[in-house]
Amino acid sequence: MEEFIARYRNASLLIAVLFLQFVLLGYQVKTGNDVRLMRIWTAALISPIESVLKSGTGVVGSLWSEYVWLWGTREENSRLKANNETLQLENQQLRRAVTRFSREEEVLAYQNEIPSQTVLAQVIGVGSNPNAREVRVDKGTRDGVKSGMAVITPDGVVGKVQAAYGQVSLVLLMDDVDSGVGVLLENSRSRGVLKGTGRRECRLEYIDTEVEVAVGEAVYTSGEDRVFPRGLPCGEVTRIGPASDYREIWVRPFAALGRLEEVLIVTVGVHGDLPHFAAPQPPEVLMPMPPSGSIEPSTLTKGFERNLGSGADAVPGEAGPEGQLGGMTEADVLFERYRSLGVAQRHRFGEGDLGTPPPDFNFGLPFSTTPPLGAENEPALPSPVATEPVRAPQPGGPNQAEPGSSQQSNSSAQNNGGEQGSNDEGGSNGSSRNP
Repeated sequence: MEEFIARYRNASLLIAVLFLQFVLLGYQVKTGNDVRLMRIWTAALISPIESVLKSGTGVVGSLWSEYVWLWGTREENSRLKANNETLQLENQQLRRAVTRFSREEEVLAYQNEIPSQTVLAQVIGVGSNPNAREVRVDKGTRDGVKSGMAVITPDGVVGKVQAAYGQVSLVLLMDDVDSGVGVLLENSRSRGVLKGTGRRECRLEYIDTEVEVAVGEAVYTSGEDRVFPRGLPCGEVTRIGPASDYREIWVRPFAALGRLEEVLIVTVGVHGDLPHFAAPQPPEVLMPMPPSGSIEPSTLTKGFERNLGSGADAVPGEAGPEGQLGGMTEADVLFERYRSLGVAQRHRFGEGDLGTPPPDFNFGLPFSTTPPLGAENEPALPSPVATEPVRAPQPGGPNQAEPGSSQQSNSSAQNNGGEQGSNDEGGSNGSSRNP
């Protein structure tokens, strides 16, 4: 170092003097902002160095905090992942347990409601026959299960026990082709047999074509097959096909036969009550009759209601002023007219031999073909209001009745009334009583 200074003494001295002059010059000279030039030179010289140092410090700090300092994070992360997977499995198991407990609670509540004695069983698998709709349950002969017992759920009928072993039983579902359940319809109470088809829907057979069946109508067990207790829900009608000898009815079971978990095996069956079918109630409130004169009488009753109040058989309080029906309807007036026609012709309704001609209900009208009766002590029919008198039919006229008709019977009765005497109860209709 001394050799270098001694060799370049003059140059070194020159450089030192020039540097001192620049320093003094920068210290003395000021810019327009009253900032010394020396300060500006110093800031320009130090700023890049500070930037480089700051960037290096950030990089070194990141490497230290994210890599060097976290050397144990990988093991901790692996441990947390394992714990998370364990918690997820436990959560799924708890959810399945809660769902199973909810279903079992529902099944147990239904088990306490029905009168039959049942055993709760879990579905553990399906049958070995691929062509049959069968499931296996975890209850067998040790639990009192026998072949032929009914299997149900709170939703509806499932099937029946086909075979029972020690701890396992084989259940034949109701949608199997070899299965059959005696059922009846909810509304009409018509009985039939619900047979499986191997598919989702079953077929209800032996329902007469005269029976009214609606889509959505529920189907219940009838108990006549001596397997299922009466009153258990089976399904609902989904569609109705064309009828031949019997109606073609398709029923969808209420129970989810493809997703069975818990079932009830009926060990001691008790028939229950069928659900009550609420028929339309008859009206309990009727409005009063309309005001007088609001009903137009028909041709058969026109004129008759005017004389109804003046007749011998008039009902008190039913006859109104002339031209009004009062408290009677047109049907009441017509009924009273027919009753009076029977009395006038000595006809007793509901009595007489088979084939006895009925009375002439057109008697007394302008278009009647029966002449008025002229026997003594004979009740008179209330005369209707007519513009022309009633005339007897002329021989050969358009209103002439054929032989054997009620007109000849009535005429014969009138002509022979005196000969028959008081023993003739039939009057114009002969000696026998009329129906």
